Amino acid sequence: EGCTAAHKMRAEWFEATCTLNTFISHCGADAAKVAYFKRVLIRLISLLHATALAELETGGALSFDGLSYDYELISPEELDQESLQVLSESDSKVHLITCWVQHLVMEYAHGGVLTTPPPLLTRVFQQLANGVIQYHNALRLATTPFPAAYSQTCNGLLLMHWVVAPIVTSQWATHAVWAALFSFIQIFVMSLLNEIARDLANPFGTDANDLDGHAMQMEMNKFLEMFCLPGADRAPRLVVDDSALDEGTVERTSAKKRTSRLNSFAHIVSTSERHVSTDDVGGKQSSDQIEVQGSDDDVTRRVSTSIFHSWEQAGVNEEQPP
Repeated sequence: EGCTAAHKMRAEWFEATCTLNTFISHCGADAAKVAYFKRVLIRLISLLHATALAELETGGALSFDGLSYDYELISPEELDQESLQVLSESDSKVHLITCWVQHLVMEYAHGGVLTTPPPLLTRVFQQLANGVIQYHNALRLATTPFPAAYSQTCNGLLLMHWVVAPIVTSQWATHAVWAALFSFIQIFVMSLLNEIARDLANPFGTDANDLDGHAMQMEMNKFLEMFCLPGADRAPRLVVDDSALDEGTVERTSAKKRTSRLNSFAHIVSTSERHVSTDDVGGKQSSDQIEVQGSDDDVTRRVSTSIFHSWEQAGVNEEQPP
């Protein structure tokens, strides 16, 4: 249940980012403002996801020590030092970053940059809220202790089994070696099942059997970096003539070539690398679009640093919106 909640949390926040990226890419606003919005958004979402995983690993503790706060972030040094200072002193870091994302969206909506109709824009806030709900569902499992009475009862029964099992086994075993072997197997299996139950009760932590939060954070960063790819802000286009778009022609062509489809996705990628050019993917790009993509090249640079100590190590590099 805890792992399911953590993955749903990541999915909701990624979908919110994807939705905002789509809205801002088709709003017709200034290219520089659009690029700035995307840069701030993916850094905040990366920080939000890392903060949530860190608090799940530590059970909601506010300590800055240990491996829990060494998640990989997307260029955290580009955020202003004042905001990082406020974040480090906050007792509700996940909620604070969520508020920052909402403030960012409303600033661009009221500024006339994000011109998406309000009924559609509210979908983003709903996805952010759903992610926070899943975070609290996972945090409930990480912070709610197992009932002490139940745990003590289980430990008492295991102790009784550890004492009684050798006595009972020795009554029907024909040799002392067999009695020792069967007693060991029973006690070992029961103790092992008890430890497995402990791990299943709380899958968050830094043990080998716990959820790998660092791998989840690296995957999330890769998902966010996808928005910086040159073709991520446009829909694919067909490379056929207008005459071939006739319904009957398309059906006959599909039926004729049904047995000669590409064998795998790797074949598609290798073919596209040989033949796709700038003009093949839907026309030449404008100079403004090329300039924006160039300014976003460095967004894929990720920095491995402590989440809440990066403000101490990084200098102030606050970027003002155009």
